[in-house]
Amino acid sequence: MVEDACMLLADYNGRLAAEIDDRKQLTRMLADFLRCQKEALAEKEHKLEEYKRKLARVSLVRKELRARIQSLPDLSRLPNVTGSHMHLPFAGISTVKIDGQSPPGQDFTRRGDSI
Repeated sequence: MVEDACMLLADYNGRLAAEIDDRKQLTRMLADFLRCQKEALAEKEHKLEEYKRKLARVSLVRKELRARIQSLPDLSRLPNVTGSHMHLPFAGISTVKIDGQSPPGQDFTRRGDSI
């Protein structure tokens, strides 16, 4: 009977030792997981601060742009000094001729334009 009790206790101690090992392994895994989560959180917080700085900069530029636009004169209220609507040339298209000639190989004037 004592031998049976010893065997029972040895079996129980073996299961306890296995559970202790499992718990130690789980503790290590949870510690690693927690460390990784903290690193990811720190990285995300850093990015959040960076985006907040960028947003503040964009908001400032937007505010400055609005102020600049508001300070521009209202062209519709200016008097018409030409007597007709004068159209500005397209950007990047030069209609300037020197001595009535376009630069060699380049004629930038559109049909119907006169200079």
